[in-house]
Amino acid sequence: MTSFRVGGRYTRDQVRAALGLPPMSGGDWATGYAQYQGEVFIFCNIGVAGRTGHDYPNRWVDDALDWFGKTGSTPNQPMIKAMMMGTVTTHVFWRGRDRAAFTYAGVGVVNGVWGEKPVEVLWRFKAPGAQSDSPVSASPTPAVAMLAAPAFRHGPAPSFGFKQFLAEDGECWLYLMALGGAVDALFPHLTPRATGRMVVKIGISSNPPRRERELNRGFPIGADARWSIQGARKFDTARAAYEAEGVLLQRLADEGRWLSGEFAVVPDQDLAGLLEP
Repeated sequence: MTSFRVGGRYTRDQVRAALGLPPMSGGDWATGYAQYQGEVFIFCNIGVAGRTGHDYPNRWVDDALDWFGKTGSTPNQPMIKAMMMGTVTTHVFWRGRDRAAFTYAGVGVVNGVWGEKPVEVLWRFKAPGAQSDSPVSASPTPAVAMLAAPAFRHGPAPSFGFKQFLAEDGECWLYLMALGGAVDALFPHLTPRATGRMVVKIGISSNPPRRERELNRGFPIGADARWSIQGARKFDTARAAYEAEGVLLQRLADEGRWLSGEFAVVPDQDLAGLLEP
């Protein structure tokens, strides 16, 4: 399997050079994703339209990537099916600014698949130390089977029947949260507090305090860890907040501070100005 550094920045031609291929001359490599010798290479934009004019709503959801395939893509297409089944190694690269180099997110593992034309996939990623391991198991499990696995959930009991809801655009906030508590124990390879840094989360929400409560419910009672809002910047529309989130994540990647998804490690003295335009 071809090796790349998680958080490292690469152009398409640099990825091709790692495979022993000549510089790009169009084709699949220029339009989102391509396959070569049992590996798939995804290049996606987040919060910005691609050079071809396509503007897919790719976005980070905590440490997972909600990604859309090419226009017209379906779960039954051979390459999409191979990614879903794990019979190919899927490398995922992202960027939040047009013409920027791509940041390597890692080897993607399918966590959910929905719809078609285009297909929507939720990617999760192996920990950096496990990236060299092949994601292919002896008996690959279809993504639909993963979705059907039982899971505990927070909230009311399931209900059934026809449902409708109306989603309206409006004020949306780009928020910054910092992780407090025994952070060095949670990230022993980084020791952020001992080195004067903080683990932060960037995200968008119409109600950041509610989002803060939701995230903290994920910690068991007694855990020495807690997210706290450090700042929020208001936008008139969710789209504007989404685009600003992509710009900020790209900036963190450019500075070598991006960890994964919506997470980064930032020096304490830089925290206050992180949300400034």
